[in-house]
Amino acid sequence: MSDKRRHRSTIIRAATAADAGVLAAMLDAMNVEDGQPPGRFHEEIVRRDGFGENPAFSALLACIDGRAVGYALFLPFYNTELAQRGLWMLDLWIEPRHRRLGIGRRLVAALAQRTLTQGRASLWWTVRNGNVAARAFYAALGAKDDETRLLELDGAALSALAASFD
Repeated sequence: MSDKRRHRSTIIRAATAADAGVLAAMLDAMNVEDGQPPGRFHEEIVRRDGFGENPAFSALLACIDGRAVGYALFLPFYNTELAQRGLWMLDLWIEPRHRRLGIGRRLVAALAQRTLTQGRASLWWTVRNGNVAARAFYAALGAKDDETRLLELDGAALSALAASFD
């Protein structure tokens, strides 16, 4: 079967604690692609934070022939523009050799379906301005790109601001 047809046999499923190692490897691969240093994610971190007592995220996996080739990481949030609940997609990543086969679209569609079946009103995510291919992909799905910026405090800046609170 050619790679172009294999995406039809892709299974999208919820990640479980047993997937923590493979999910950690994919999270690390995505970070490296984004220019981050390797080795931040380990099976223990993903198991604790995604499948422990108080999970910080959930994930869907895209699998071909039983092997995970991509994921969507997400969490619930509250949409103050709509005064309703939503899901926030933190990451969408597909192994490079499996891209442009419809797998990313299937993952986002599965997450959209989950959003609606959970009674949520919206699905949000961010994309880097310079990631032209991803922006085109999301536009083809019908996503609105409103030029909102994601801001972040971490490290020394986060500590300094926290220390300034009386």
